[in-house]
Amino acid sequence: SREPILERGVISEPDILIIMDETLLNDPMAMPLTGLKDDGVIFLNTTHTPAEAKNKYKIKAQIITLDITKIGIDTLGKPILSTLAGGVASRIVGIREDSLKRAIEKELSDITTDSELIKKNIEASIYCFNTINPIEVKTSEITHKGSTVISVPFEAASISTPSVNTAGNTPLRKTGNWRTFKPIFNYELCNKCMICVARCPDGCIAVRNERGFPSIDYDNCKGCLICIDECPVHA
Repeated sequence: SREPILERGVISEPDILIIMDETLLNDPMAMPLTGLKDDGVIFLNTTHTPAEAKNKYKIKAQIITLDITKIGIDTLGKPILSTLAGGVASRIVGIREDSLKRAIEKELSDITTDSELIKKNIEASIYCFNTINPIEVKTSEITHKGSTVISVPFEAASISTPSVNTAGNTPLRKTGNWRTFKPIFNYELCNKCMICVARCPDGCIAVRNERGFPSIDYDNCKGCLICIDECPVHA
């Protein structure tokens, strides 16, 4: 597009997919490949080769693979992947390298004054950009007929607002498959201060054993590693 794309809703028939979390491909609730055309393009953040990924996930579309999680850890020290994914996406859609550099510098300069961090992000993104071979993306424009105006009637809040009837319902949706890193306690170091229990944003850590040590509900732990950062004894 020559104009800014402001649409942030669901794209029902994408030409290109950037999949940062490989586990979503096995999630029946996510179904990220839905609507993708057979001649579309998928980028998958994985250790698999394109042939291995195609065979494993039964993908018909053209697929590009790269382990940008490892690249992020090696270059930035953490699996921070946004700028790396931007490098991949820019290569796929044909954005120039100099335009990518300027965009990253502008975006990051608005949120940090750490010039070294900005430099590392640019270098990591350009590395991903140059690792991906240029490809041809076949796009198609879809014209939807009918009115572009949606009329939404006003209703009482009790009718319009969805009700959450179950308190503490997060465990009902298993989110452990979002995890990239798995925290594991070293009970020889743990002093049972329970700071990890208090700091876990999803309430996945609790005392569930007779010895009184905290344990992790891996069905719901997303691997944010806040517990590791907050632990005073690095257990």
